[in-house]
Parts: sequence; structure tokens; C-alpha cells
Amino acid sequence: MREVTGVNVLLLLRDHIANDFQSLCEHFGFNSSATSYPVMTVLKQLNDAGLITHQAASDAIGAPFSGRIEVAPKWREVQQALGISLKKVAQMGSNSLVVTPYFGPPEPEPINVPLDVFVLMSFDAKLRPLYDDHIVKVARTLNLNAKRADDFFTTHHVMSDVWEAIHSARLVIADCTGRNPNVFYEIGVAHTLGRPVVLIAHQDHDVPFDLKATRYIRYDYPEGMEVFERQLCSVLTAELGLLRNSGR
Repeated sequence: MREVTGVNVLLLLRDHIANDFQSLCEHFGFNSSATSYPVMTVLKQLNDAGLITHQAASDAIGAPFSGRIEVAPKWREVQQALGISLKKVAQMGSNSLVVTPYFGPPEPEPINVPLDVFVLMSFDAKLRPLYDDHIVKVARTLNLNAKRADDFFTTHHVMSDVWEAIHSARLVIADCTGRNPNVFYEIGVAHTLGRPVVLIAHQDHDVPFDLKATRYIRYDYPEGMEVFERQLCSVLTAELGLLRNSGR
């Protein structure tokens, strides 16, 4: 359920997804007037600030916000003056931080295709079959696009490519096998960006102490790959809210 905030309400009104009190309540999951007070509170705040306009329905005398609700011209003036992207602001929650990334702003679609799953792992040749034959297989089963960094290296600095891929991905799979320091660093980047991270490891001791409390999938290669695929499929389905073999 989306959080009831002024920005989220403005976005719904602007995009004409919901333009009356009832449809706003339904969008936020409130099905009765007794539980819809958060929507009413936000609408009153926006109205007092002059950021919305509304026209009362003719048959709803005395009922606030009974008719059509629109974004007021004042908001568009504020947005233009401050250079605010309403959609980007709506993506931020009360726990969000605004930072200036060390590697700079990521380029849009750095790998030229939508990226669902980005895989962090050592480039050890022994691990390549795990990625090629099993992780990619599970991703395809779920209609997901999975990539490793060496699938799309550019002329950029390697970490710039990794940074852009982590930023673009919906989810990250990180193989802790071999305790590769680059992988651990990139896990930190993914966690800081708020990306879901699925940890996998060949041995329990491959997972560092600071991540021991985080659930991870332990795999036995090559004997246990059938079990690993089922577990990974289940976790990806839960994390991304997917149905097997369904389109996105």
C-alpha cells in the first residue's frame, strides 16, 4: 500500500489516476469512511496550502471534497520555480536520504536494456557455470533479465559500470563464495541504495559476520543445484512479487 502523503496524492491527481475522495481512498486501501481520515487530513492540508482545487457535488451539501479534485495552478508554479520532479519526490519515503553519489549520477539505462537482476560474484572461472547454467535459468523461468558486470563492460571505470547497474536493477544477487572484497563492497552499495539483496554462498563461513543475521541461500555445487534453483526461485518470487511464468 502506498503511503498517504501530500506528494503521493498530488501525483495521483496530476496523472488523473484518482480525482475524487472515494477513488483516492480506494487507491490507498481504505474502504470505509471510518478508516479514511489519513486521506482527508492530507487533502485538507493541500487545500489550506492552495495546492488543490475541488468542486463540491450538487447532492453532497456540507460534505468536504465531495466532487472532483484537481491540482491547483499554484503547485505547477512552485514546481517550475524550484525545479521539482513530482515523481522523484514521490519515490522518497520518510526514511529516505538525499545524497550526492561518489560515482556521480548514473546514466539512464546504462546497459541499453531493462535490468531486473544484477549478479555480484567473483569472476573466478569456477563460478561461471553457477551463473550461466542456474542463476540465469531461474531468472528466465520468471521472465526476468539477469546480468553480471562482465556482460556489459564499457570503456568506463569498472566500478562506474557496477554502480550504474546496481542503481538500475530491481534486485541484486550476491555470491559471497570466496569472500571476495569487491563483492562485499558492492553489497554495501546495494544496501545503501535500498535494493533488495539476495545472498548466496557455497559455505557458511563465506558469509561475513556483519551479514550473518541476513538470510542467505547456501548451495552445494554441483550436486545441490536442483534444490538451489527451487530456493532461489522462491526468494525472487517473494522479493519481487512475481508469479512464475507471468509477464511483467
